[in-house]
Amino acid sequence: MVQYNYFDDNIKFNIDGIKYAAQKGMGIFIMEPLKGGILTEKMPKKAEKIFKNENSEKTNAEWSFEWILNNPEITTVFSGMNSIDQINENIAIANRVTANSLSNNDLKTIEKVKKVIRNSLKINCSSCGYCMPCPKGVNIAECMMIYNEKYLFEDKKIIPSSLLRYFSLVGGIVNKPANAGLCNNCGKCIKKCPQNLNIPKELKKVKKEMEGHGFEFKRWIVKNIGLPIYQKFKYNFY
Repeated sequence: MVQYNYFDDNIKFNIDGIKYAAQKGMGIFIMEPLKGGILTEKMPKKAEKIFKNENSEKTNAEWSFEWILNNPEITTVFSGMNSIDQINENIAIANRVTANSLSNNDLKTIEKVKKVIRNSLKINCSSCGYCMPCPKGVNIAECMMIYNEKYLFEDKKIIPSSLLRYFSLVGGIVNKPANAGLCNNCGKCIKKCPQNLNIPKELKKVKKEMEGHGFEFKRWIVKNIGLPIYQKFKYNFY
């Protein structure tokens, strides 16, 4: 079982490793085919436009699954689904796509999208959660997801929204504090990460940008002033 998608195609196993395992009679099971949702609804607008210009009827998820199932060595793709529509869509794609069915133009289109996402994504985290639980209580996946989304979405509303989400979901306003600043650099998470990320180092980036100096004061401001204002104007920040 390996993490494999058109963005993470060379983390621990590239296609050569997959082919070698298949030649030895091993089944190849793919996890994180949509990179925690980043390759579906969380893509930059520029990336989505490339896909739509090529084929307006295909969904982002369809492009991702087609790229994986294009490889004849793949046995099964594991994908998180939370609705009947998603289940039906995935089954339909799996029934339709055959190995080596993507054209050179299709592959070039996916490479263009990959480049756009790579330029936008600050931390190559798929939010798989394998690094957790953190001994200090940091919600690593959520911290990195919010930080990434601040840059992935090309919308000015995302900047204040991401800050509110950060303070609410990991900053201690709604739940118990689980912010990046709690990290003590123990390094236990590094060994668990399938993408070999230096998680404590990445959390320092999150802390610097999302917390900064005077974190407790900022949390008070967000809770007592920012949050009520946002709720009044009915912004959906979750």
